[in-house]
Amino acid sequence: MQTLAQHAGAARAVLLLSRDDTLSLAAEVTIDGEGTRVSLPDDGKWSAAVPEGLIRFALRTGETVLVDDAAADSRFQHDPHVALHRVRSVLCLPVVAHARLKAALYLENNLMARVFAQARLDLLELLATLAALSLENARLYADLQNREYRLRRLFEVDVIGIVLWDLDGRLLDANQAFLNMVGYSREDVENGAMNWFEMTPPEWRDQVVLEMDEIRRTGALRPIEKEYFRKDGTRLPVLMGATAFDESVQQGIAIVLDLSQQKQAEARALAIERRNRMLHAELAHTNRLVTMGHLSAWIAHDVKQPLAGLVTSANAGLRWLAANPPNIEATVRALERVMRDSARATDILDRTRALMRKAPARVEAVDINAVIDQTLSLVAAEADSKGIGIVLALHPGPLFAAAERTQLQQVVLNLLINAVEAMDADAAGHPRELRVVSGLDPMGRVVVEIRDTGPGLPTADGKDCFEAFFTTKPRGLGVGLAICRSIVEAFGGQICALPNPPRGATFRFLVPAR
Repeated sequence: MQTLAQHAGAARAVLLLSRDDTLSLAAEVTIDGEGTRVSLPDDGKWSAAVPEGLIRFALRTGETVLVDDAAADSRFQHDPHVALHRVRSVLCLPVVAHARLKAALYLENNLMARVFAQARLDLLELLATLAALSLENARLYADLQNREYRLRRLFEVDVIGIVLWDLDGRLLDANQAFLNMVGYSREDVENGAMNWFEMTPPEWRDQVVLEMDEIRRTGALRPIEKEYFRKDGTRLPVLMGATAFDESVQQGIAIVLDLSQQKQAEARALAIERRNRMLHAELAHTNRLVTMGHLSAWIAHDVKQPLAGLVTSANAGLRWLAANPPNIEATVRALERVMRDSARATDILDRTRALMRKAPARVEAVDINAVIDQTLSLVAAEADSKGIGIVLALHPGPLFAAAERTQLQQVVLNLLINAVEAMDADAAGHPRELRVVSGLDPMGRVVVEIRDTGPGLPTADGKDCFEAFFTTKPRGLGVGLAICRSIVEAFGGQICALPNPPRGATFRFLVPAR
């Protein structure tokens, strides 16, 4: 740029480079009485350093603009730069290569007119081209250094593993993070002792063939989970992705993330979840036993009736047989009553044993109406003794829910006992009615409602009722409704508590239909 300005006789020389179809100020030379000053501005702004209108005119025409006296030229004399600096001789030379603008050279002299001779234009164009190429090469070299620096910084990061690979299995290079993951040293890489195919466990090698095919086909490998052998023979779970350097797909780079801690956390979470399921099953079983403790008096009362009937019918049958002559017809009727009462007692005991049985949940098609009928038989006598009327409004015909019979019966039994105990603890003078409703909601789910006329819910929305250890009973544990909620939600259902105007509460649960 100094040679160019001195050869042309310019007081100022400015070089504009074209980058992405945008001009930026690359270099400026000023020659005055104090000597020659060269500057390489950082911001690239050029509009204030040259007459913008003249530059744009030269770029638009694509031809060299030579002005003998800009201050007197009507085309440019009103340009702010020309007027401010009293510019006389001006030369603007576009540098074009391969039909594209590469640079623009601007020369000016503020003291004399007709400084720039036409004969020197060829040499000036050559010098301008050399200056533009020199600056562009310097910029490209700086960009390359910057990219290499960034890649090296990325390679040195200790968070993720980075590997340079060859398609034949060699590891050309690896950062320290990857070496730490697999327990190898830098010497192992330099000696060629690391081969990613040999580091792959046998059961993953079929997958490696597919990975190589994908890289050959697309030039990249989508992120996948796999395992590597560490140097000590243990296994390393990783998430890995790769890309090839070029179209030959012989070498490339892979990013490797260590999943050891994640897998350990997943295993711990799975163990905790398994333990929680076991504890939940134990708690649900305990709750059933506690519930059966409350039911023991009612069951004893129910079983006493068929047992008393057995004794009465058997005595009657003996008397009819002892008559003279024996009354065979009356004896047969007595024996039929014995069989009926025996079946009734057996049925009560079977239902009680089924409720207390500890067995894993098994989703099946359960007739909710049959569950309600069987469960009501356990509480009907106690409800009757307390003056509580039971009203059924069940869906006509079978109504199948996707659930487990014993757990569903536990939910219904808990809700029925709560309703009976709530009305029994309530002050006298109010009607006592237990209404059980079943049906389908608009979404096709099985819905069951148990409504009572007791004192109502402890809170307006009733959500507290389902919290663990929340209870309004003096001797309650506060786990019954919480277990009901967990059982219903485990089958993909919902349970809630609502006011039952004008008095009482409604407990509603929904489960998927089968």
